[in-house]
Amino acid sequence: MIRLLPLLWRNRCHWAVFLVLIPLALLPETVRPLPAGPLPDGTAVQAGPWSARLWPLDDTPPQTAEGPYPEKEFFLHWCDGCAPAIRQARLLVAPTPPADSTLRAEGAILHGGVTTPSAHLPFPPQPPGTTPRLWLWVEGWDGQTHLTSLPLTATGQPAN
Repeated sequence: MIRLLPLLWRNRCHWAVFLVLIPLALLPETVRPLPAGPLPDGTAVQAGPWSARLWPLDDTPPQTAEGPYPEKEFFLHWCDGCAPAIRQARLLVAPTPPADSTLRAEGAILHGGVTTPSAHLPFPPQPPGTTPRLWLWVEGWDGQTHLTSLPLTATGQPAN
């Protein structure tokens, strides 16, 4: 063991490079960019004067994540020319229309690209006998807010 320490110390630069490469090897599993090629059709959504297409990242049900509830990632593609007029947009899963304060506190803010933002949306448990709905709240630079919703299936997919 005593002879091994000078050898390890002499090659410490190699160990540093190795320690940097470990996270890079795991990076593709944690970062999932948009698939290359044309965007999926998605579900058409109209929120006030803006239209968009909404689609989940994959067809799997919501997965357990860091928070207390399972999450699912959604993408939204704004219509041409819509994105510059939008200040912020949020998504929330709830059976009834949420209050503005609830949306600001619990809604998942859309982030990322200007025309195709995404959000990791938590799926809290729903009261029995209620159908979960996906609520899209959009605020323009003029301060006007618009709220619209889509019904969700049991797997977290927007129902058409």
